[in-house]
Amino acid sequence: MADNKVKLIIMGVGGALISPTKEDSKHIPEDNLKSIKKAMEHGIPCCIISGRFGDSSIKIAQKAGMEYAYAYN
Repeated sequence: MADNKVKLIIMGVGGALISPTKEDSKHIPEDNLKSIKKAMEHGIPCCIISGRFGDSSIKIAQKAGMEYAYAYN
């Protein structure tokens, strides 16, 4: 029998985690923050993957309360 438990949530940044508009490109909507927090409270690690520069990706991950960010540019 397969174990269907979620083991990790990986999300993109632009248009997925943060606001898709350039003027608000560093704002994480409250609903997203709540969902990430809930997943982590249930023991599911969350991380972002991005083509943004490392420092920018790390700051976004920290703002969301995540420990992990993968950035490659």
